[in-house]
Amino acid sequence: MDLENQNRVKDLAEKYGAENVLVVFGAAEAESAGLSAETVTNGDPTFAGPLAGVQLGLAVYHAVGCLRRTSKYDGNGFGC
Repeated sequence: MDLENQNRVKDLAEKYGAENVLVVFGAAEAESAGLSAETVTNGDPTFAGPLAGVQLGLAVYHAVGCLRRTSKYDGNGFGC
């Protein structure tokens, strides 16, 4: 997830509250979608963007299935 999108997600979560924000990804590659889900849930794993060290805990879904349903991303990708 690029730095601009990280900043957008962070701003929306701060403005509306994390409990009111849902993130939907449409990436065709599971690894890319999983990394993005980890970023908006547990923070930027590269520690390079606005979400470095910021755990938003947002609800994250893929356009064709669930990425994360629990309060903590477990790294299992598309399983629900």
